[in-house]
Amino acid sequence: MASVGAAGYCFRIEPHWIEVVRRDLPIEHLPAALAGRTMAQISDWHVGPVVDYGYIRGAMDRATRSSPT
Repeated sequence: MASVGAAGYCFRIEPHWIEVVRRDLPIEHLPAALAGRTMAQISDWHVGPVVDYGYIRGAMDRATRSSPT
């Protein structure tokens, strides 16, 4: 029964899980033009039959709304 739960998690929940994490990222010798800027990183895409392009588009829109500069 645990394998059924794990499969459900792997194919239905985790691929659609979006987490926004904000962290300070001190970088030595950062060019002055980049000081105070915000970076957005998007990783671990689960593109395939259970993740449609609408989801991908929504995730990209959410990243854009987070105002990286």
